[in-house]
Amino acid sequence: MVDCPTVTFVILHNQDAQRLNHIRPAVRSLADDIGGKVHEIYQQPEIVPNTYAMTWRWVMFNRILGRRWAKYLGGRKIPGFGKFLVDLCINDTARIFKRKKGSPDMRKYTARKMILTPKHITAWHRFNSDSDYLVVLEDDAVFKEDTARRFVETVVMINRQFHGEDVYADLAGGLDLDVIGVEHLIDHANGIYRHFSKPVTNTTCCYLLSAKTANRFSDHLHTRPKLRILSSDWLINYLVLGSEKS
Repeated sequence: MVDCPTVTFVILHNQDAQRLNHIRPAVRSLADDIGGKVHEIYQQPEIVPNTYAMTWRWVMFNRILGRRWAKYLGGRKIPGFGKFLVDLCINDTARIFKRKKGSPDMRKYTARKMILTPKHITAWHRFNSDSDYLVVLEDDAVFKEDTARRFVETVVMINRQFHGEDVYADLAGGLDLDVIGVEHLIDHANGIYRHFSKPVTNTTCCYLLSAKTANRFSDHLHTRPKLRILSSDWLINYLVLGSEKS
């Protein structure tokens, strides 16, 4: 067994056999190597298109949060408030009511985005006291030949430097840093690692939280249950903003 802090892995899935055939044995093997625990969360209701009212609420919430997040990141010019209102009241309305050519059915799209969020929340709430760290993986996370080795190196390094503190670490990459507008916030690089001057996020495909941060996220949602309508990536963005203020 590798000398490693305690880690609980939670796989979020919808019982897709092809994806599980890859990720389940890979996670279990890694957990066995370090004495970790593995849980799975897959229960979900049937995906039903949202009402127009809920769809509008989701779009508005995300549009407002997107503007707040852009201000938080800095480094790019933020469109004026007039442009914001045009996008929200005209362009987004056209998308919702399918008046814009080529737009997806937003009622279905928002329902699919919202269905995954409760699984992330359940992981934070149910397993935040099991271990030093919680690793949440969506079922499309990909393990490479050296993933296990790099993970152990990463979690040992994190624990050495930040034991008992708030920690969020993106483990899957996802979008390029220049696309999500965080490249200018890199404080320093150390091999494969990027350290940022303030908390930033990417996708929610695979990430690590310290027990303290998982508790903080879970507690915040008890007082703001309406946040559950956000997609999982924007929910974490919102919680990061809240953590920065506290």
